[in-house]
Parts: sequence; C-alpha cells; structure tokens
Amino acid sequence: MACRAVRDHPSRALNRKTRGAPKDKRPCLPEEPMTTYEIQHMRGWRRFARTVRAASRAEAERLCLPWEWVDGEVLAVIPAEAEVAERWQRLNEDLVEGLERLRRDE
Repeated sequence: MACRAVRDHPSRALNRKTRGAPKDKRPCLPEEPMTTYEIQHMRGWRRFARTVRAASRAEAERLCLPWEWVDGEVLAVIPAEAEVAERWQRLNEDLVEGLERLRRDE
C-alpha cells in the first residue's frame, strides 16, 4: 500500500474523488459549446480538421477554394479574401434590395 504522503498528494485528488462516483457527480465538459480554437488545442489540429471535412470534392468546390486533400478527404477549406469580400458585397446588396422592396410594398 502507498504511504499516506503519496496517497494524499494533491495531484491524485481528482482521480480519488471521481473513482467509483456516480456519473452525474463526475466532472464533465462545460455546458456552453467549445470554440474552434479550444477544440483544436484540446485534440490537435489535424484530428480536429478531419471532423470538419466537406462531404466531397464537389462540396468543397461549392464552399470555396482552396482546399487541402489528406488521405482522400478535405482537410480544410479556406476562403480566398476576394471571394469573401464579394460574397459580403452580394449579401449587402440583397439586403438593401429587400429593404427597398419592403418600403415600396408598405
């Protein structure tokens, strides 16, 4: 049996407290969802990126370019700055048109 000093060391406290405890009493993940940054640094970027892969090459092309292939799967989809700016501009134009249409219809 371990001597008392080793058995009661603070580093063993969490393990000792949770061993055999009911599941609802064990420490668990926070209620609010973790950020992308937290997930990346908890599990490592490559493992995280595989969970965010697009379904197919066509899907990756639909989302935006460029992409990186690893083991036949999309590792990451990174929008080009110009494309992002263009999409925002289109969204803003659509929003303005929609608001003008609403004003005319009233």
